[in-house]
Amino acid sequence: MPKDWKGEKGFVTKDMIKKYTPDFMQRVFYISGQRSMVITFQKTLKDAGIHKNKIRTDYFPGFA
Repeated sequence: MPKDWKGEKGFVTKDMIKKYTPDFMQRVFYISGQRSMVITFQKTLKDAGIHKNKIRTDYFPGFA
C-alpha cells in the first residue's frame, strides 16, 4: 500500500459495506479464499442483514 494512501484500511466491516454500497441489500456477494476468511466475512455479511441466499462462497483448499 502506498505511504500516502488515504482510503480505508483493515478488515471490511458491515459499516464499510453500508457506506460504500448503498444498495447492498439488493446485491449478491461472492467470497472466495481460505476457509477461515470466507467464514469470517460470511458472518460479517449476515450481521449486516444480508440473507444467506445472497451470499456465494468458494474455498481454496490447502491454505492454513
